[in-house]
Amino acid sequence: MAWLYKRMCFALGVLALSLGHSAEHTPAGQWQVGMVDSSGLGAYSSLKFDSEGNGHVAYIVDGSHQLKYGFWDHKLKRWFLMDVDKQASFCSLTLDSKQRPHISYADFGSSREGRLHYAFWNGSAWERKVIRLGDGVAFYTSIVVDANGYPYISFYDYLDSDNDFILHMRVAHWNGQFWEVRTIDDTSGSGKFNQLATDAAGNPLLAYANVKDPNQGLRFARLTDKGWRREILDAPCYCWSVGVATDQAATPHIAYIDHANRLLKYATLSGGKWLIQTVASIEGAAYPDRTGVAIDDNGTPYISYHDGGAGSLMLAHRKAGGWAIEMVDQNRVGFTSSIAINHEELMIVYSDESGGVLKFALRSLPGNTADSK
Repeated sequence: MAWLYKRMCFALGVLALSLGHSAEHTPAGQWQVGMVDSSGLGAYSSLKFDSEGNGHVAYIVDGSHQLKYGFWDHKLKRWFLMDVDKQASFCSLTLDSKQRPHISYADFGSSREGRLHYAFWNGSAWERKVIRLGDGVAFYTSIVVDANGYPYISFYDYLDSDNDFILHMRVAHWNGQFWEVRTIDDTSGSGKFNQLATDAAGNPLLAYANVKDPNQGLRFARLTDKGWRREILDAPCYCWSVGVATDQAATPHIAYIDHANRLLKYATLSGGKWLIQTVASIEGAAYPDRTGVAIDDNGTPYISYHDGGAGSLMLAHRKAGGWAIEMVDQNRVGFTSSIAINHEELMIVYSDESGGVLKFALRSLPGNTADSK
């Protein structure tokens, strides 16, 4: 087994990893479903592929609230796992230009509440930072890095002031010397279910929900040379589980749940205008932190989402004439999921509540991936 660890040390600079799970071979086009971590229910999974086709995922083990990191070796078809921190929640992962992971996460527990956390792999070990917000409590975090490799971290600022909740959308940015923390949207209720992505220049853009009457709706913000510019895309709409990704042209693709109408919806820019579509109906909405969104090399969006009424993990992808919908797994699975694409291969990491584990599903992309806009 020593050669397994030697390969991992070369690939990521990892000194100590626990052995995860492997995958059985299945025919092209079929899902192969396997285990990432059988030690506990994995929640808030956040998955990315690196330039060599290896997978990186951060997640929280429900119950112990342990932040863990998983590395998928695409040649060995096996997961390797590491502990990152304790008493954590609401994590998100991204990769820098060296293909090293960066993770944002929030505290769990009243003794640590009110702090935002950041961890990154420096080539030999995890470095962890605490971003002290003073007057804020961080929930629903997301992370990207800019062209310099400096992190932007979005979070839901959840304050209780005189028994009245003050709910803001905020972003913290490391500028090379200190953390800049800015309020992106101070309209009460803004910031729940948020996710960051980047444009072609590495500048952040942000999709998020406002969940408080009378401001309910899907919102979007983009950092420009004149500061953050905000838009309301779909209102009134009680949005849950907002996810966003950008394609090679830096066009944003947003997926979210319209809770009141039990719909999966999709928003993107087309000809300079926002286009909003209904993708699928669901039997019932649950409460995951985000839907999974990934874009293939042809610009086709793929969306992993949870049907809370059916207890199923579902996948939607756009094709000529509409959307193709399929069930990936069922029996109380997919409450939280994350999706990533490596050229012709697609992976979803997701929670399995019935088994109390973290699973993954892997297959090649459909042959017809041509996008029709």
